[in-house]
Amino acid sequence: MKKCMIWVCLAALPAFWACKKEKDTVPAEQEQLVQTEDNNDLKSEGDQANSDVLDAIENYGSIKGGRVATVTRKIICGCSVDSVGVKTIRLSYDGQTPCGNPSRTRSGTITFTLTEGNRWGNQGARLRITFNSYKVTRLRDQKSWTMNGTKYLTNVRGTNWLQLELGLDSVLYRERAAGMNILIVKDGNSGTVNYNIARTTTWKKVVLPNRSFYQFAALGDTTLDGQANIDTWGTNRAGAAFTNQYLDRLISDTYCLLWRPRAGIIRYKSADNTATLTFGVNEQGQPDTRDCAYGWKVNWNLANGVSGEKIISY
Repeated sequence: MKKCMIWVCLAALPAFWACKKEKDTVPAEQEQLVQTEDNNDLKSEGDQANSDVLDAIENYGSIKGGRVATVTRKIICGCSVDSVGVKTIRLSYDGQTPCGNPSRTRSGTITFTLTEGNRWGNQGARLRITFNSYKVTRLRDQKSWTMNGTKYLTNVRGTNWLQLELGLDSVLYRERAAGMNILIVKDGNSGTVNYNIARTTTWKKVVLPNRSFYQFAALGDTTLDGQANIDTWGTNRAGAAFTNQYLDRLISDTYCLLWRPRAGIIRYKSADNTATLTFGVNEQGQPDTRDCAYGWKVNWNLANGVSGEKIISY
């Protein structure tokens, strides 16, 4: 089963900067948009890492529980998968194989252990996921993210694998992390993000007459300073505190690729600047009713009085 828990890769923001007139591009505006891009890139890469972990579990009945495919095993792009301990699996990335869309290479390791529950399908089962110099490089512009730290994934309700495969049930995961460190490098500039996570994600299989796919939905599940549905917070690479708040549930699926969300609204705040991102829009910025959406739009309101809107394709 492809459980690609991804987050949104919003790499097109630099194109927005190029479209602004030079006189309108002030340092506060550019800095805010850089941090917004960073934040959403990290969400995307974090969910892709979760996807790899969950795909690896598919190959190990001793961890997964339920039926494990014996003919078609899960293959993770550019990655070797090894059992290195009791209920512990290590993913080692080769740093060379282009993967995904937009294309990326990955290096370093991700190691995960089932720390609670006899099987991952049990209610309350918990995974500890550790990143060790896990580096993702986007090939089109050589932007890279190097992650170090630990996060936890909990199977809140448990999983009925048969019902899930038939599209009759869903799974609910809770994700938590504190103090993850991510080094970001782009265009010769670098900085470190300190990252905390508190969110829930839901997966279900959608079966249609001509295709089937897995649908992903995410929502922040903590409250900070009176703001509900916060899913990430910390300090950005400029050293400023930020929060990332869901105003509407993010929805994506494996049919349109997980970097192309069909719906969702996320608000990013830092230093009295705000950027609101609306996903799953058409060329006019309205909700897209086609099978796959055109793109997303960003509305910004900055402390220096600058505001505006841009529609960007996936």
